Amino acid sequence: MSDTAADDEHAILEQTRAAQVAHAAGDHDTAYALHADLVTRYELTAIADVMYQRDVRERLGIEVELLRTFGPTALYGRADPSS
Repeated sequence: MSDTAADDEHAILEQTRAAQVAHAAGDHDTAYALHADLVTRYELTAIADVMYQRDVRERLGIEVELLRTFGPTALYGRADPSS
């Protein structure tokens, strides 16, 4: 779990998403401004931690869905994933 407060984590994720959208749309000035604001408000370490934790949650969710769909034998090659 991130050491960043939940409200800050949400703000970081939302502003990062907005910066990515602006960049993809070719609005590089806006993307840069959003990124610069993030770095000023939260620092790179906090931003990186929030992004890492988001990725961990997404991977875990994907693994759960694969287990539900295919079962442990297909996913792990054995009947009991803990063995």
